[in-house]
Amino acid sequence: MMQKEFQHTLDWAVSNGLILNNNVERKCVDGIWGMYASKNLDKDELLGSFPTTNLINPNQLDYPKEASNSARQIHTSATEYAAPSSHYSPLFLCHDDTETLKLFSTYFSNEKELNALKEISTGLFNEIIKQNHLNKTLINALYRFDSSIDIDTYTAVTLNYNSRAMGSQGFVPILDCFNHSDEKGMSIDSGGDTVILKTKVSYKKGEQVFVSYGTLDIYSHAINYNYFDPNNQHFIQFGKRFNFPVLGKADLDFANQLKKSHNVNLHKYNGMVTYSIDDRAAFLSEQGPSKRLIGIVKTLCAKENNKSHINESDNQQVKQKLLNLLSQLDNQNNVDKFGSKYMPRRIRYLYHMLQKEKQMIALNKQWVEENL
Repeated sequence: MMQKEFQHTLDWAVSNGLILNNNVERKCVDGIWGMYASKNLDKDELLGSFPTTNLINPNQLDYPKEASNSARQIHTSATEYAAPSSHYSPLFLCHDDTETLKLFSTYFSNEKELNALKEISTGLFNEIIKQNHLNKTLINALYRFDSSIDIDTYTAVTLNYNSRAMGSQGFVPILDCFNHSDEKGMSIDSGGDTVILKTKVSYKKGEQVFVSYGTLDIYSHAINYNYFDPNNQHFIQFGKRFNFPVLGKADLDFANQLKKSHNVNLHKYNGMVTYSIDDRAAFLSEQGPSKRLIGIVKTLCAKENNKSHINESDNQQVKQKLLNLLSQLDNQNNVDKFGSKYMPRRIRYLYHMLQKEKQMIALNKQWVEENL
């Protein structure tokens, strides 16, 4: 996105209710565009806001009952995207078209790239295959629902939605131009009648200003946003990485029992049933495992010993369980056996992401050894 297109989108957004802090400007530093402080900014200072009434809201069509809010948002946005005289046309100037996405999106990975990925990391390879399948399934379903919009348009809008949409509000102009930092970025307040973004920390003139995309798994972050910044805080989501087998009634009963305190998802694939625990607070970070993750591991250990809970005397088992889980992740990541040039240039940012994951796993192993 060039500065001319950004200015056009900015002018349109302001005319539709955008309030943008006068001391924030868009700049390109080291080849990456971001939002920067042109003067000092205080903590909790308003960066920008936009009225939800002027956002793209889903059409009131006879969608299938199973259609998600995101599917409705994408279809409505694709309708506007395809209409040259649409009121929302300036909003899409900030988005990547299909040809641009082909330059770096894993959705367009070819056989050579996928083979390299599979050798370097089976975990990342499987996640990309899964995400590509989900995206393709959604895109084809949208096309079957409304074939007046071509596949390329649905593809571009879907992939941009994955990287730019702000929750249930969908596309929010200009505010989606802030890059991510969990440490320095404030989560966007998208409730009520206005989408609001404030500073989480104070910034000095010339510093990049960030927003937080939340505690996304490091794989999801790289796949959805098509880039990787090793300097950011990153997370490995427990529910994203670990599926547990349902081999009989006892396992199914335990999964149903977990539903009372956790969001448990059952999966069926190739005749096998597994479950995962979807809990955004259960993660590994560079500071170690979260308390929520340790609590889940204690619950799993209690189940293995037919106990209602784990006592302090059982901490050694919890420690070993965590180390085993970390070893599973470590064994899937072979980045240390390959040079960066083995990863095709188009997606080489994934190589650096896998290096960061390897470091995080080692840090968590050290934390577990020292603290449990």
